[in-house]
Amino acid sequence: MLAAAAPRRAVAEATYGRAVGSVWAFLIVGLLVKYAELLATVEYQSLLPSERTLAQRAEQMWLSLRFSWQELIIAAGLFALLGLWHWRRPAAGRWTRIALAGARVLLGVLSLLSVIGIAYYSLYNTHFTTDDLRYLVWAPFLLQSAGRLDLLSVQMVGAVWVVVTFGLPWLAQRYRPLTHARTTVSTCLLLGLTALATWGAGRPNLAEARLEPNPVVWMLFGQRVSYANLPPVTTMAPVGASRRAYAVAERPRNIVVVALESTPAFALSAFDPTALAGRRLFAEFGDDVTAFDQIFAVQPSSTASLFSVLTGRSPVPTTAAALAASAATPTLPEILKRRGYQTEFLLNGPTDSLIAALTHRGFDRRLTMHDAWPNRDRYARLTWGFDDRMLFDTARSVIEHRPPSSPPLFLFLHTSNAHHPYTSDAIPGLAGSDDAQLRHRELVRYTLELLTDFYRALKASGLAESTVVLAYGDHGEAFGEHARNFIHSRELYRENLHVPVLLLHPRRLGLPTRISQLGSLDDLTPTLLDLLGIEPDARQGMSLLFEAPDRVLFSMTDWEPGQVALRDRRYLYVLSRTGRELLFDRIADPLERTNLMAERPAVGAAFRARLRE
Repeated sequence: MLAAAAPRRAVAEATYGRAVGSVWAFLIVGLLVKYAELLATVEYQSLLPSERTLAQRAEQMWLSLRFSWQELIIAAGLFALLGLWHWRRPAAGRWTRIALAGARVLLGVLSLLSVIGIAYYSLYNTHFTTDDLRYLVWAPFLLQSAGRLDLLSVQMVGAVWVVVTFGLPWLAQRYRPLTHARTTVSTCLLLGLTALATWGAGRPNLAEARLEPNPVVWMLFGQRVSYANLPPVTTMAPVGASRRAYAVAERPRNIVVVALESTPAFALSAFDPTALAGRRLFAEFGDDVTAFDQIFAVQPSSTASLFSVLTGRSPVPTTAAALAASAATPTLPEILKRRGYQTEFLLNGPTDSLIAALTHRGFDRRLTMHDAWPNRDRYARLTWGFDDRMLFDTARSVIEHRPPSSPPLFLFLHTSNAHHPYTSDAIPGLAGSDDAQLRHRELVRYTLELLTDFYRALKASGLAESTVVLAYGDHGEAFGEHARNFIHSRELYRENLHVPVLLLHPRRLGLPTRISQLGSLDDLTPTLLDLLGIEPDARQGMSLLFEAPDRVLFSMTDWEPGQVALRDRRYLYVLSRTGRELLFDRIADPLERTNLMAERPAVGAAFRARLRE
């Protein structure tokens, strides 16, 4: 009888050993995915020095663990269930073996989804959800533009998944003490205490990091409002009846577009008299400027806003999906290149696969911070790219060295200085501060000074007569105006989305000094084409030289956990994927402080109905 029990005991130990190994593999992959996501988050760089001593690497890993308390709790729960199961079914009969084998396969699949999630995160800058299954087919196009370093963490985590998922169960079944129920319960308690300690240690406010919640838990259970089921933007946010309000007195020949990184409207004196940025621009060239008062980004994201501006389409439900939908629609540089324009794109900051894919359409030349700029060593290196002076100096060189017989020019400049973490003290002549908002405002002021100098040089050269300069903020920037709202990506409030748009021309093209039409960054391509006298094709935006009193704007963010919003002349309505609803009266409450959902349920219901097919 003892002889017969020995094989059964060995089978049971092997069965539970493999299960223990699978749980450990699931935990290790989860922790590595979270660590890889941290490395993909630029904000953490402001917390730790760039040099990596052993102590600093340990500090980096501790920071990652503080964002991994959910992974630890999940593993502790799995060990507790396994220990309880082992205690109740120590013999590991046929059904136990089948159930545990199925559980091991499920854990392997879920951890593989974590690896796919970090791959998706690297390409699309968002967590993978069931909504996104339809967009995986677009990944090969983005992979063509992604560098090997962009996906290095993905490759490393993928290799670890293969090793631990198949190796740890094999190893654990051969190490008998791991199969003891007492050991399993002890492991559960240890992981639970570790989870409590890491949760209690707190986490820095990395507003751009999507490190919580657990990506697999979010994918399976987190979303309640689906982006995939949203109606078309033109249905949710129609332009409505429109008529031409302004006609240009003359057509420009050249176009210069300047994207002002992380610049909300109220950071400029034209929109807030107390602001310092832009004062010299308006003091010297106020008669040349047309300011658009009510322009909002579709998403609080540089990549999404660049998509809006270059295509005239809303980047929804994700920028990748929008790229796929717009593949047959020519971008602004493609339209102008076909008409004989010289097209150049200059970005003195980092790029990503989406920006690379977008800017390969229609631009004759593209420069990012990783390319060989003229005299690059002369300029300060910031956390987020090079000093904006390098960008404007290069742009001036492009313009000054153009022969008189040159074709018309479309020049796109994308600044970077004002991006988080606002490293103002790295630029000669600018002081640092412990106040992040003061540093940000100083960097915005500095970039507007450079824009002013650039426009002055353009006028001195005589090219301003035939050139229109369009400057716009790519998204806003938040500093706690609402609870937990910092940087720009998490919320859809005024501070996140309201951006400045300025047109500069010696005679303003015959346009007024202010235009108050409600609009979005989708409208910039139709507006520029309108200025040039080019009939735009079917796009979601409209020319801002038209008047549409019933215009509704759609906005969204897929950052922790994601929200959609509708905005008209009076109201802002926000619906979170968790089900939270907000309603603000933009006229009576311009700072969007008082939620009116309980007081005006019919207004909220009317907005909510627009989000359903």
